[in-house]
Order: sequence, then structure tokens, then C-alpha cells
Amino acid sequence: MKTLIVADSYLPRLGGAEVYAYKLATFLKQNGHEASVLTTEEGWDEKDREFSVYRVRITKNPFVTARSLMRYFHLVRKSDIVHAVYSHKLAAIGGLLARLTGKKLVIAEQGRGILELPGNSWIGARIHVFYRAVSIALAFRFIASCREFIDIAKRYTSDHQKITYQPNSVDTDEFAPGERDYSLLPFRYTGEPLIFIVRRMVPKNGVQFLVEATPYILARVPNAKVVHIGWGRLDDYLKKRVMELGVQNNFHFLGRIDNAKLRQYLDLADIVVFPSTAEATSIACLESMALGKPIVASKVGGFPEMIEEGGNGHLVNLTDTELSDYDAPMMLSDKKLRALADAIANLAMDTEKRKRFGAQSRARAITEFSWQKNIKQIIAWYQTNP
Repeated sequence: MKTLIVADSYLPRLGGAEVYAYKLATFLKQNGHEASVLTTEEGWDEKDREFSVYRVRITKNPFVTARSLMRYFHLVRKSDIVHAVYSHKLAAIGGLLARLTGKKLVIAEQGRGILELPGNSWIGARIHVFYRAVSIALAFRFIASCREFIDIAKRYTSDHQKITYQPNSVDTDEFAPGERDYSLLPFRYTGEPLIFIVRRMVPKNGVQFLVEATPYILARVPNAKVVHIGWGRLDDYLKKRVMELGVQNNFHFLGRIDNAKLRQYLDLADIVVFPSTAEATSIACLESMALGKPIVASKVGGFPEMIEEGGNGHLVNLTDTELSDYDAPMMLSDKKLRALADAIANLAMDTEKRKRFGAQSRARAITEFSWQKNIKQIIAWYQTNP
């Protein structure tokens, strides 16, 4: 079976949806299926490697767009399944092309298509809804990566039978605990608690909340170190706030880390924090769980499906709702910042609890969220109707 995976964003941009597309193609190949990726992410075509990656441009230039659509059409015609990562632009186009060629469209929603985007113009918001409605209507199966997305998808199709739930997955063989190399850290490690956050610097990921909570963490655990991995448009703002708060000796920015090296860095963490306001089943969280890490996360979106309060981590009410919202504030109330800090500090001071939570994280990753298990269900969905 030939699967064309379509993703509005893809590597080298690093995030959960991009990793999902890459791992989907990888595990399809490992299970004897042909797979390729089509994306509008800038870069160059990659052929004759693990799988082919085709990069197209949908722009205001009609000639460039026409060439891209012709290429898209030919790739769909040669495939059996079009598997879209979002219910967004490429999914809507792919659904129409799949309908024309008698192929099947599968959507595995990661959030960008199903959720509203902040800052959209009136026209942009209407186009966003159009993409969502068309792609969901044309899909023969819609896979919601968290239960919140099921209810949203039901608004756009009367055929609720085609909507199903499958959380995101992690390669539990690749992300397995190993020997820790503390020389990777930009400071001399002397046994202090290491609090990691692996998030792009955009408001919805809540890195700003952890920055603001750091003085409260240090008030209880003075030797703790916070390590951030990622990049984004809030880079200058967050680094300035760290200096203003006077926590620069305890808050370290590692910047962009190659995905192939992420496991080595993440394995150093004692606690991993996810203070997002919008999230499906976060792949970075699943990777942390597979490495046996205790988690502190906001009680929003897909986190309650991954984190058992008091089992493998703590859930903190950072927002007034458990529904995902990309329109995140830059500041929280003092009460909420202290709640986040307390959840982290309590774990930082309790080695035995961290070990117990970490073991449960690893066990849940293997039994509920592994690519090794979930890829078989995806292939079965390809071969049957809802």
C-alpha cells in the first residue's frame, strides 16, 4: 500500500506535528508499506533516503501554485491513501484530489487545523474554517489525537462514525533511558535538580509562565536549574525577563537542538514541564514519558489523557478552562504561578516520588502510546471503512 503523508509544516521545523509526519512515514516503511511526504515547508526535495519528501509552494503566483497542484495531483494518483496531519490547507486540497482519483483521505488532527488561530483577520478566519470543513467532510476517517478534538470535528460532519480517537505515539525503543552525559549542559553539574522544558517559544506553549514561576521555585529549591530547549519569536522577550527577574544563573537557554540529539539532552532531566494553553497528546511529553520522566503539565487539552495526577506527574490549573486555546496570555496571576512552582518544587525535593512517577511514565508510554503498537491500528484503518 502506498501512503502520501501531507503536512502543512514539516522538518526542519521542529514540533509535534512535524515529528508525527516523519515517524508515521518511518513506521509505515518498517511495516512493509510505501510512504512519502508532501509539504509546503521550505527546503529541498529529499529522494532515495528513508522515504521521499516533496516540497511544494501554494502562493499568490498562479504559475507556481499550478505547478505545485499538478505535482500534488500526480502524487495522489500514484498513492492509495492520503494521510493529512492537519485539517488545513493541504488536507482540503488533498481531499478534493482524492475524491477525483478515487483515493481515501485520512486526517490525523494535531491541532493547527481544528483549533482557532489567534490574530487571524476576518477573511483569514473564514478561510481557516473553510479548510477545516472541507477536509473533515471529505475524509473517510478522522483521527482525533485528543478527545477534545472529537467534539469539535462532530460540528463539521454528520457522519460521526468516521471520527475516532487515537492519541499520538512515541518510539519507545528510540526514547529509552540511557547513560546520562552531563557534559552536554552549559554549566557544571553538581547534582542539583534539573527542570527541563522542551517547547517552541510561542505564547500557547507557556514558556513565559515557567520563566515567571522560576523565582518561586528557587525560593524553595535554591540550587535548581531550569533548562529550556527550543526557539521562537519570544526568544528576546524571555531572555530579557530572565535577566529582569535575576534568575539568569539558574535558567539556561540551549536553543535549537537537532531532533536526532534531543533524546540525549532530555535524558538529563529530573522533571519535564509542559505549561501549555493548547495541546493535543504532546509528542514531546510522550518522549519525556518514554524516557521515564515525571511530568508537570497544565490541565488542558490532551495532558489529562497522558498524565495521571499523582501517578506519573502533576496537573496544574493554569487556565480557566480545560479546553485548548492558542490565544495565550503573557502573564498569569500570582496564585497560578505559585501553583505551578509548588508542583515543580515538591517533585524537585522528593527523589523517591520522582523515581516512582518516572517508572509509571515509562510504563504508560509503552502500553498506551507506542508507535510499535499504534501503527498497526492505523494500517488497519487504511484497509477498512469506518
